[in-house]
Amino acid sequence: MALIRCNECDREVSTRAEKCPHCGYPMQRTTHKADYQDPFMDDYVFDDDPYDTPPPKRQPHRHDRNADSKAVTGLILAIVSFFLPFPFLDIAMSIGAIVLGTQAKQSKHLRYLGTATASVVLGIIALVFNIFVWTALIP
Repeated sequence: MALIRCNECDREVSTRAEKCPHCGYPMQRTTHKADYQDPFMDDYVFDDDPYDTPPPKRQPHRHDRNADSKAVTGLILAIVSFFLPFPFLDIAMSIGAIVLGTQAKQSKHLRYLGTATASVVLGIIALVFNIFVWTALIP
């Protein structure tokens, strides 16, 4: 319940009162937000008809297919580089996975962001693993 000033006697009167209790002046009833003020609803704007305006048009999703294919290719290179028995090819494939994953992550419209990140992480792990394995095996 909110208080307003009476137009006649200038005293405070409830918004729910039909007339001023002090002078009897008829009050205009307000039917809007002044009757009930919820502190959590102060930020919202209430329109008469929220359905009179059409919803905004959604922008179509744009994907960079080149960056998506780089992310997937980098992930495949990183996984395959763990299992090849050729030392220089393993290291080259690991570096390729890191480079392709990094290039894919720089795109703004990337669908496979997780794949690009996995490509970089697995490429680094494969590079360290292959360097360690091949330096330990080759005397």
